[in-house]
Amino acid sequence: MEKILQKILKINLFVLSFLFYIFCFNNKILADSNGINIIKDAEIENYIQTILNDVLATQHIPIDGVKLHLVSDNSINAFVYDGMNIFVNLGLITASNSSDVVYGVLAHESGHIKGVHLVKTTEEIKNNAILSGTIGLASLALIAVSGGRGGSDVAQAGLMASGQIFNRNLLSFTRTQEREADKYALQTLKELGIGTDGVIELFTKLKQFQNKYVSNIDKYSVTHPLSDERIDFFKSNQLQNSANKNFTQINLQHCLCVAKINGFFNIKPNILSNRNFLENKRCKLYYEIFQNISKNNLKESLSLAREYEKLYIETNKIQNSFLYEAIGDIFFGMKDFIQSSLYYNKAYQSNNNIEFLIKKYHSDIFDVAVEIQKTTKQKYTIKDIKKTILGLEEIFDENSDIQIQNATANILAFSYRILANELDSVQDSITSSLYTAINDAFTGKIDDAKIKLSKSQTQFKEKLIANETNKYLIKILQQIIDSKDIK
Repeated sequence: MEKILQKILKINLFVLSFLFYIFCFNNKILADSNGINIIKDAEIENYIQTILNDVLATQHIPIDGVKLHLVSDNSINAFVYDGMNIFVNLGLITASNSSDVVYGVLAHESGHIKGVHLVKTTEEIKNNAILSGTIGLASLALIAVSGGRGGSDVAQAGLMASGQIFNRNLLSFTRTQEREADKYALQTLKELGIGTDGVIELFTKLKQFQNKYVSNIDKYSVTHPLSDERIDFFKSNQLQNSANKNFTQINLQHCLCVAKINGFFNIKPNILSNRNFLENKRCKLYYEIFQNISKNNLKESLSLAREYEKLYIETNKIQNSFLYEAIGDIFFGMKDFIQSSLYYNKAYQSNNNIEFLIKKYHSDIFDVAVEIQKTTKQKYTIKDIKKTILGLEEIFDENSDIQIQNATANILAFSYRILANELDSVQDSITSSLYTAINDAFTGKIDDAKIKLSKSQTQFKEKLIANETNKYLIKILQQIIDSKDIK
């Protein structure tokens, strides 16, 4: 049995290490069905979400109702899609010198939500389509408040490219929405005590780009007001940063996120990207850490991360859960699962982010697998494996986030496989198969999931499935498959 287990572990150590980076939430890119590359990074999300929460609270928009998405795109853009989803391009962050710009842009985008602009635009499109008969499904897909995927100018270009005539009344309608959103942004910045210099600087940069690369613009044929008009609006209503507001911490977060994006994600700099973050010693070191991680120079990245930890965490006694997470990732890549688990635990203790806890459990299970693979004299007992499984199942049961459930299901499938082999248990083997089927269902492999479900139901009838866990998982799997079939 030991030889069989070793073969299984050799295969699954490779598979799980791949799944770890795909599903365990740090520095990953997910391509959604619309072709938008969605970034999942706890640190960058935390920074943007902090700003977004301030903005939404000021505009009296329920925070829980708006979902934030980060996009791996170097263009300077943020947009509202499908009513309550805000997408922020990495290019916007790297082109901004400070958090002021991000505040201004998010205040503008949430202004579209406040003004219910997407609903109004949809109604106006319907009216124009009825009047002119020129707007087809392709055109409708290209129109989105504040540009949809890639900007309102993309929508405009798409219409022109398809040879359709867009009614100027609709363009005027969307320009009016943009002006209204700018007014919401100005009022929000005023209430938050944030100046307009950042927004003016961004529009000035965009104007320079516009003057260099775009000419003979008909102001009545674009959906956004031109940069000149927007600069004049914010200059005529200019605000200064409040003396009562401390911007040091949020601007440090901004600097570190810019450093991380430039170091790790390696997105091609846009024409307006700045490198000011390199002037800050702390941010430059952060950049070098993630640049080395991206190049798989793990020993060098660990040395730099330890230097950062000593200079800025141990000295100042301020925890940085995201650095701990990065060090955990480095150790995991070096296959030092004990150290990675310790650092993921540090990250979780200083932040309580459930993603860090999942990573910790993942490292624990990998350490178990390695010990079993190396020697029959195990460091861990079956009790330890079961304890880790209980923690993972608690996360799986209590979180409705599909990606969290998916990541947890993958680790649980592997965990039960170890348990099944160690105990020669049919029950645990079936449990492992059910968690694998749940992963299949989450990732669109519905036919594979249905086959595993059918087999499990047969085993249930034959009384092979006796424990409550497997009965529960059959129920969950059936619900996921049914929901996918309905869609």
